Amino acid sequence: RSVLAFSLYEGPVGILIAYDVTNRDSFERVMGQLDDLHHHSMRSLEEFPIVIVGTKCDRSDRVVTYNEGVSMAIELGYPYVETSAKDGRGIQLALSLVLLSLAARMDMIPPDVRDRLRRYSLLY
Repeated sequence: RSVLAFSLYEGPVGILIAYDVTNRDSFERVMGQLDDLHHHSMRSLEEFPIVIVGTKCDRSDRVVTYNEGVSMAIELGYPYVETSAKDGRGIQLALSLVLLSLAARMDMIPPDVRDRLRRYSLLY
């Protein structure tokens, strides 16, 4: 890991932890990525909206199932989205989840709307 990567931990407002659904090793490294964030961040991880993202969901040669991704995200307490750079699937949703969470933390979303978003696991 580079010094540059660690310096990025100082000032993010939201975090997407991405892995490739066609590469089991990348899936298994998600916990290590979160540990790195925890150890090298200047702030607590609870301050950041975090979304777990499975990439390349358009591929037929996937080795990590959707249910595995969802299960891991639930266990970690973060929302989960699958994306495809090829067809654009899920990208707007992943970014929207981070932005919604930021807006909620800044009290820009009314409490009743925040409660509904949490009920549908769109906001943590």
